[in-house]
Amino acid sequence: MSASDEGGETVQPPDMAPRQMLGGLVDAGVRVDVCAIYLPTEGLSDRDLRPGVGAATPSDIGAVMADPATRLFTF
Repeated sequence: MSASDEGGETVQPPDMAPRQMLGGLVDAGVRVDVCAIYLPTEGLSDRDLRPGVGAATPSDIGAVMADPATRLFTF
């Protein structure tokens, strides 16, 4: 879903593919990062990610997890 060539089936609601939903989040200014381990495991680099999607580093994740203002994070 985060790679630029990923497709995806349509899901309900809102009758959009997961890729379209992710694009909506990115367009709305939501920060979207993939796990740094994902890229080499899949044989990809950050150049393969769709625009607006980055690769998180362990220090990025640690900072988010330690921030008292963080209410939710998912993996």
